[in-house]
Amino acid sequence: MKKDIKCFLLKAYEISKVGLLYSNDPYAIENYTNLQNLCDSFLKEKDVDLGDVNFFKREIYPTPSISVRAVVLSEDKSQVLLVKEKKDGGYSLPGGWAEIGLTPSDSCLKELKEEAGIEGKIIRLLGVIDKTKGMDFGQEFSEYTIYFLCGVLKSGFPLCHEIESSGYFDIASLPELSKKNVKEDILRVLQACQNDQTIYD
Repeated sequence: MKKDIKCFLLKAYEISKVGLLYSNDPYAIENYTNLQNLCDSFLKEKDVDLGDVNFFKREIYPTPSISVRAVVLSEDKSQVLLVKEKKDGGYSLPGGWAEIGLTPSDSCLKELKEEAGIEGKIIRLLGVIDKTKGMDFGQEFSEYTIYFLCGVLKSGFPLCHEIESSGYFDIASLPELSKKNVKEDILRVLQACQNDQTIYD
């Protein structure tokens, strides 16, 4: 039972932390703060100690953040699925931060459905890349990105609020990418995908 409680509280904390980080609406901020306080009260009442799994303490050892990206190709492998970001109008591979309580592949499939409206399946691991490799130290927080080759099971699901549209584009002439991407990394991953390779670093 305590394990279930920990999983629930970690998810509730995650929701409240993300909400407080990105929301500007006073009503939403109040609700996220209340959710966080409820978690604290429940922990004390049930005498549940998160111990070392409390990911939200600032005193933990500094370590890279983890994101996931889905690569979906056309049948002839000449086109790749991209989503258009509302924030800057650029394109990205579907993906985002890995979530607590989900495996990397589960996080990837969740992002694929939310951002591209596709229920997919994992075909294989394409690679793990240090997104911030080569950048000046302190220019950006450290981030490892896990890339998965995915297949399509079903499409037509609604896109999340962060995405304007999705579609397939020629790999040889990619559109303007979102600022959140490193073009060289995406090209490496697509080449690895076409050549049936797995890459790292």
